[in-house]
Amino acid sequence: DGQITALPGLSVSGMARAQDIPLVLAQPYVQEELAIALENGLLGTDLDLDLQADGSMQAAGQLNITQLQVRDTVENEPLLAWDRLIVDRYEIDSTASRARLSTVLLSKPYGRIEINEDKSTNVGSLVIEADDSAASPAGAPTWTTIVGGIAIEDGSMDFTDLSLPLRFSTHIANLEGTISSIDSASTEPAGIRLEGQIDDYGMARIEGSMQVHDPVGHTDLSVEFRNLLMTSLSPYTAEFAGREIDEGKLDLDLEYVINDGQLQGENKVVLSDLVLGNEVDNPDAVSLPLGLAVALLKDSEGVIDIELPVEGDINNPEFRIGGVIWKAFAGLVTKIVSAPFKLLGGLIGVESEEFGEFQFLAGRSDLTPPEIEKIGQLKQALAQRPELRINVGGVYDPATDRPALQYISLREIVFSQLGRDPTEQG
Repeated sequence: DGQITALPGLSVSGMARAQDIPLVLAQPYVQEELAIALENGLLGTDLDLDLQADGSMQAAGQLNITQLQVRDTVENEPLLAWDRLIVDRYEIDSTASRARLSTVLLSKPYGRIEINEDKSTNVGSLVIEADDSAASPAGAPTWTTIVGGIAIEDGSMDFTDLSLPLRFSTHIANLEGTISSIDSASTEPAGIRLEGQIDDYGMARIEGSMQVHDPVGHTDLSVEFRNLLMTSLSPYTAEFAGREIDEGKLDLDLEYVINDGQLQGENKVVLSDLVLGNEVDNPDAVSLPLGLAVALLKDSEGVIDIELPVEGDINNPEFRIGGVIWKAFAGLVTKIVSAPFKLLGGLIGVESEEFGEFQFLAGRSDLTPPEIEKIGQLKQALAQRPELRINVGGVYDPATDRPALQYISLREIVFSQLGRDPTEQG
């Protein structure tokens, strides 16, 4: 309903209402840009439109897209779906090069992300290279987009990583949360609060802020994982350390702050009842004595509690967050296994560098009282590390022990001939 003026220039002013328009009608246009197929989806909108003869346009209204189903035509797999997308109000002004949207409600959204063997992703392979001749003309205005927020209800996601020695796959369900206002022209970060279920009994929660259009400029996120099955992480331990995981549960508290590309991260890792599995043949894995490290770190309750700070320059093309975290973990393991008695002494407040050494008097096999005290301290520390076993081996120093043993032997002979007890004093 409205008015159209054809001369001297085309102008349109009025209201339009559309309901249940099949999105598959747009497939010929979409496939020029993306390797996807719109298999389902219905568009509805109430639109107030004002198109002037000079080409300027203002539009405002309400938008909903329901029953969306998008398929990846490269792998012929589901890619994106949702039950409902609702925008209560949107405004488009071509004169100001601005688009505004109220809060976007997504009900039952679904997405699939897959990392291929060559480290590429299923999402990256969907973009069809554009013809340079069709590029925007020089001097074209930059549009500003403002979104009042995003609300997610009952979302889900499938994630698969085929680049590892063992296939990794997980499912995220019951995803709920919000992302606050997003302004493409502002440096103000958007607040993020998301929570979801991982596999059967795991949980993930994300809170913090991020510059959505420039996350390297600013990101401040707190990520929690609770009750994750360690067996599902075997593909990653096989990739980095060449070992599977047979049992265990994982809790993670991750704090990541990025300012101007500089990352500062704190990782609190709690492993419960960890049991290492078989070795995996992976030439890229780093050889680490994980068995010894686990025995040193696991307490009497079967819990490993470690803190792992990381840092790095994200602007560096060689930067990989997974590699940075693994490097920090490998450094921690190396430090622990190279000084195990320092760790054991720290458990009971002993800072001595000689906690793992016992001094015998020359030619003697018995310990002095101070050394016996150290045995008791070591026993106390080992009680807190029940999986750790220590073999104690003696050493012989010819320069020190031979004269002492010769003296003791001579003393026994002399005292025997005198009819005296060799153990008596004097």
